[in-house]
Amino acid sequence: PASALLEVLDPEQNHTFQDHYVEVDFDLSDVMFVATANSLNIPGPLLDRMEVIRLAGYTEDEKLSIAKNYLIPKQNKNNGLKDGELTIEESAIRNIIRYYTREAGVRALEREISKICRKTVKMLLLKKESAPIKVDADNLEKFLSVRMFDFGSAAKENQIGQVTGLAWTEVGGDLLTIEAALMPGKGTITRTGSIGDVMTAHRGGIKLVLIPEENVKDLIDIPDNVKNAIEIVPVRWIDKVLELALERKPEPLPDPSPEELAKKAAEASKQTSSPTSGDVIKH
Repeated sequence: PASALLEVLDPEQNHTFQDHYVEVDFDLSDVMFVATANSLNIPGPLLDRMEVIRLAGYTEDEKLSIAKNYLIPKQNKNNGLKDGELTIEESAIRNIIRYYTREAGVRALEREISKICRKTVKMLLLKKESAPIKVDADNLEKFLSVRMFDFGSAAKENQIGQVTGLAWTEVGGDLLTIEAALMPGKGTITRTGSIGDVMTAHRGGIKLVLIPEENVKDLIDIPDNVKNAIEIVPVRWIDKVLELALERKPEPLPDPSPEELAKKAAEASKQTSSPTSGDVIKH
């Protein structure tokens, strides 16, 4: 509970911390506490007593390597599968990461791999299949049922008024389609998001990413294989964004002629004028 942790982490109180069950005082003043959390949605006073160290989530390639080298051998052993009885192809692992898990770590990925192993054991015991059993992208749904999540990808064709954007969540980035609409505004631009979304762009097949010039310093956190696979262009002004994002440069509308201005003024005056209470309207 947060109240107990508040007392434990308070340097003014933890030298005489008392456990309410044992009723014995403990001196915790020399103890260094290390806590982990999937989310920072914890009480503010408790968070203020901690030094937050943010750890970036695994990339898809890192998850793939962890699954092949550690998770699959571990689950094969836990479920009693011998070498050669089950083969999970790389395409299947990538689809598990993309369509059956949405996380920064690999906990859910390990659960899905364990599910495949258990179903494989059942097939072998009931003699429904003979070893070796191969799991790939084509038959993955046979083991894990229908896909649970959608995997964002870039649009194949350009659409007027639409652009592919980058979204940030606590479990990683995602791609989304942004549609432009004309409406009254204040003429300002609000920028939100995280530079970590560049890794999502790489995963979704994006070849060119525009980032604010101020975020160039954050590119040091992006893996080299991601930076080498896509072109990242820092931009400072919206003119540069339009130059790179649009297929052709917008052409300015021609200035209206004096005759057109006079005609519009006459139409506007007709719309604003209305009869007063003393006017007589004849039909």
